[in-house]
Amino acid sequence: MDIVGVIIKMVYMLIHAVLVAMGQFLRLVQPVRRGQQEQQVAQAQREQQEQQVAQAQWGRQE
Repeated sequence: MDIVGVIIKMVYMLIHAVLVAMGQFLRLVQPVRRGQQEQQVAQAQREQQEQQVAQAQWGRQE
């Protein structure tokens, strides 16, 4: 095999290794992000409920 072929094969193998590593990294990171998103949604819902309760209590006081 000539030197150009070897270089092309090495570049291909390097790109392949990087893509595989990125895929594994994303597979690890995705559940963490999903968990954070669920926590944010739950927090927003709690705050909204607290606001509604406070508004209802304020309405009764008037």
